[in-house]
Amino acid sequence: MSVYKNIEFGLRYAKLPDHKRRVDDIMELVGIAKLRDRTPTTLSGGEQQRVALARSLILEPRVFLLDEPLSALDSQSRDLLREELRDVIDQFEITALYVTHDQTEARVLADRLGVMYGGRLIQTGSVHEVFDKPEDERVASFVGMENLFEGAVVSQKGGIITADIGNATIEAVANNERGDTVILGSDRKTLPSCSNRLLAVHGTLSTEQSSR
Repeated sequence: MSVYKNIEFGLRYAKLPDHKRRVDDIMELVGIAKLRDRTPTTLSGGEQQRVALARSLILEPRVFLLDEPLSALDSQSRDLLREELRDVIDQFEITALYVTHDQTEARVLADRLGVMYGGRLIQTGSVHEVFDKPEDERVASFVGMENLFEGAVVSQKGGIITADIGNATIEAVANNERGDTVILGSDRKTLPSCSNRLLAVHGTLSTEQSSR
């Protein structure tokens, strides 16, 4: 079955009109018009993903589910398709539910994020809220914070706290009050100096995390 017939199949199954115009338009949109007579087995991974995208979008679904669609692609193809996917979703004004373990994909594609752990949704919010204000160490780990430190706030001024973590005093972006216990997160692989500002993470360290 050719790429053209592959994309057209859903229209025939749903008995929708104007096949040729619809197929031509969607193939042009996702950049595969020149592939119309090829068979899917002769396509690269990126081209196959574009065909799959066109085959789904041509039916104009109200909700679009994508389960790690870029995970098997090489880095160059993944970067290119990520940007194109964002544009296509915006153009079609489709609600898309996108599953990924990739932080970059989450940042680029999401309007709202939900972080799942152990089958449970543990935090939702905007990209800014999830990446800059993780609610516990599990979310902090997903957004790239490699070190977490539990400490006590000793002062707070202008949205910047100073926290005592036992063997150092560190500044962080937060509005906690003096005496509060906080978790501080860093994306550095080593303990930052006192002049470095970290992000405050809400919640309490688990026993496993505390022992690291």
